[in-house]
Amino acid sequence: MKKPELLSPAGSKEALSAAISGGADAVYFGGSAFNARANAKNFDDDEMRNAVSECHFWGIKTNITFNTLLYEREYDSALKYAEFLYSIGADALIVADLGLAVCIRSRFPEMELHMSTQGGIHNKMSLAAAKKLGFSRAVAARELTMNELKMLCEYGKANDIEVEGFIHGALCVCMSGQCLFSSLVGQRSGNRGECAQPCRLSYAGVAGNAYPLSLKDSCLANHAKSILDLGLSSLKIEGRMRSPEYVYTVTSIYRRLIDENRNATPKETETLLRAFSRNGFTDAYYTGNITKGTMCGIRTDKDKSDTAQFEKNVVIPDRKKPIGLYAKFKANEPIEIRLGSNGIFSSQYGEIPQAAKNAPVDRKILSDSLMKFGNTPFEIEKLDLDLENGLFMPKSLINDVRRRAADELYEKIIKANTPAHEKTGVPVQKNKIKKEFEHRKIAVFYNAAGLPDKETLAYFDKVYLDLYAYAEAKKRGLDISHVCGIDMPPMITDKESGYAEELLKEARDDKIEYAVCENIAQAEILKSFGFKVCGGFRLNVYSRHSADILSSLGIEDVFISPELRLPALRAIETEVPKGACVYGKIPLMSLEKCLWRCFDGEFDKAPQKCESACRFGDKNILYIEDRKNIKFPVMRSFAHRNIIFNSVPVYMADKKDDLRSAGIDNEYYLFTDESKEEICDIINRYKNAYPAGAAHRRI
Repeated sequence: MKKPELLSPAGSKEALSAAISGGADAVYFGGSAFNARANAKNFDDDEMRNAVSECHFWGIKTNITFNTLLYEREYDSALKYAEFLYSIGADALIVADLGLAVCIRSRFPEMELHMSTQGGIHNKMSLAAAKKLGFSRAVAARELTMNELKMLCEYGKANDIEVEGFIHGALCVCMSGQCLFSSLVGQRSGNRGECAQPCRLSYAGVAGNAYPLSLKDSCLANHAKSILDLGLSSLKIEGRMRSPEYVYTVTSIYRRLIDENRNATPKETETLLRAFSRNGFTDAYYTGNITKGTMCGIRTDKDKSDTAQFEKNVVIPDRKKPIGLYAKFKANEPIEIRLGSNGIFSSQYGEIPQAAKNAPVDRKILSDSLMKFGNTPFEIEKLDLDLENGLFMPKSLINDVRRRAADELYEKIIKANTPAHEKTGVPVQKNKIKKEFEHRKIAVFYNAAGLPDKETLAYFDKVYLDLYAYAEAKKRGLDISHVCGIDMPPMITDKESGYAEELLKEARDDKIEYAVCENIAQAEILKSFGFKVCGGFRLNVYSRHSADILSSLGIEDVFISPELRLPALRAIETEVPKGACVYGKIPLMSLEKCLWRCFDGEFDKAPQKCESACRFGDKNILYIEDRKNIKFPVMRSFAHRNIIFNSVPVYMADKKDDLRSAGIDNEYYLFTDESKEEICDIINRYKNAYPAGAAHRRI
């Protein structure tokens, strides 16, 4: 079986050199803009050009992080930067913004695109959607188990799309691409590379753990053999914010594990721990063993001290490329020096040697001199010296010929390993057509028990239920005759698809007409069930380009990302109805683990059947509280996952003119922990355009 590539992080020039020395097959790093690690050192244009060349000299692929979501106004600049990366021979772009990906594909058809983990690739349908959009590789969601990854790889191999998986480094507790916590609470968007890491802070309300959202780093070194059997094309080490010593240490250990097809030794695991840990490692997602104590951890003072001491003793060696050297010194002929590496050769000539008057060139001294390549990346593996006796040549002239030969070989190796990008496509130009759509008010309920009566709901044009809330309503025998839509969860793995499809069949039988797509994997399946497919806010629409892509997938309206304020909303002109949240506590995080189930010890029950373990009451709501005594609702979701909602709602009842001027067609009202009486009061406030009477946020 072909070995997967080892993909290492490079948040700085020093870390890049460390990855090279550690034995990476590929590296990923970002430029000065449009990458999801804005606080890394990153690379300016000259540094980027040099970094790509250096990597290609070593035969290392360069995957450039282009993985932020883009505002409408940024597309021209982003495409110019993509053209720069294309021109310098970057091997691939890692992209999160679907609109940008399609624009790059139309403009630069030879550029390889990798879908970022922000795309939420967690099942075969999402992989198929990525392939359809022009991606040659997709980064799998970190939450997948070994068996789920294997199924994904098997599908990818059969359908000619590569799968990349994380094997080591920091984990986000929120599902990839679904975190709005830093953005909406801290005004620093993770989708824009500015995450403030609120998950690393303490929260009260979860038994036995003050840091329920802070996960240990993942380490799969003890599963290396099984990972190598999965069929992953690339094994990814996380850490663009980490030190060069970390990059070198982790890369070199995984290099050995891959080459020797084995799991880590206890000593290697201990070395990885000392390089960086948060009170230990976890393999819980990979093994599916999400239990108390297997996931959460914080960076202790001891961890920091251990790492600081460890890094003092790390020596990162300079990597050298072995080459062959042939040198000819003959009377009446210019001296010749030829260098060669893996079938690539350079040849340079100098002056004609003179007849020696006193001290002819000594073979050993000349051989020793020719072997010295100083600060160059070369070292002589084989020397072939054709020397005629009795000749003399100044050392400086010999060194000049050798230097020119080395420079030529360096450039030839880079050229041989750099993709030959030649074709440039013509971007598709679309005429902007301003369309008028019917104005609608849409209510989405995450809590079945909170559904008010039909008379109250008559204020809304449409009423949707979250898929889990729909299942709960059916189980409790609640009246859902006024519900016309279901809102899908952002993640449904292949093993969960059967249960999800059962619920979809029930919804279809209940005459439910609409389904809200929250992942690109869902559009096709929802259409196959006969639903009218709507776009949810989890699709992260930042621009008309992304809206157009969703429209091409059969999605009939779009919900603009809650991160966008009114000016940005106004700039987006879509060909389908445009929606925004005008009321409600927006979901901040979608969690793979259930907070209360994880700490109450109920792990042996199927997700759909675990009723009592979480201490969720009839309202299906609990709260976590931060250091400022602010409470965030937590609710159960599909497959026993959790959703954390914002502490305060969006409130726009007194801003109707602003909403109209922004061109919002669908006004979404999200209901979570409100009582039926509170919902009636909210509707009355919106009817009468009352100002907010409590803490709130604006769009």
